Amino acid sequence: MSKTELVEWIAMILVIVLWWPMLFFDWAPAYYRYPLYVVSVVVLLAVFRARLRRLNEGFRVSETMMDARRRAEDAARGGKPSLDEKEPPDVTGQLPFMPGSPPENADDRPDEPGN
Repeated sequence: MSKTELVEWIAMILVIVLWWPMLFFDWAPAYYRYPLYVVSVVVLLAVFRARLRRLNEGFRVSETMMDARRRAEDAARGGKPSLDEKEPPDVTGQLPFMPGSPPENADDRPDEPGN
């Protein structure tokens, strides 16, 4: 989990805890209630915006990976697929390195730092 995600979770938990006096103890003076509304909306919109941005970034990476795979398959078969092709050619060794995939020598590293 990244620092950004950790801050998002802490902010959301803090907003939930700040709502408890209003919900469970029926304590809601105006000097508490109105700033709580504003803070809640701002935090939720900021978290939503950040998560939507990360989601769209993931979609862009996925689309880049799929385009690279299609281009590699077209190059391996020498053009577009024909109707009688049962399965596409295996091009996993030709695909470029993409973010998020483990490095090639991942098996050489120990699982835990102490080992």
